[in-house]
Amino acid sequence: MSTLTPKPKVVAAVVGGIIASAILSNITLITPDLFDGLGKASGLVYGLTITLIMGLCGWLKSEGASAPAGDTPSVPQSEPSRAPGVYPAAAVDAAETQAKIDAILSPADPAAVTPAPTPTA
Repeated sequence: MSTLTPKPKVVAAVVGGIIASAILSNITLITPDLFDGLGKASGLVYGLTITLIMGLCGWLKSEGASAPAGDTPSVPQSEPSRAPGVYPAAAVDAAETQAKIDAILSPADPAAVTPAPTPTA
């Protein structure tokens, strides 16, 4: 048995209809005399308003990928866009970096680092 999954356009139309119904009913509750001028046609205007909003929501929603699953268009691979002045990091050798750090922290001549004796009085 297959699972029924609604299309995105149908979901958008249903959600748009629900929201339109809620907004229209709230407007009618707040100002009940707003649509009195329409007389008997007020129910028709309510229904048409909701139908138009549902149609608009469904029309605005995209279907997604329209190409068949096996037929994907070939797009040339381009370099990813970057902000100006931002370049990818160069490959770093950890051993070389550690050797540089050790050379800086451990001086070649230990006598140069020996502290001077403090004068005693």
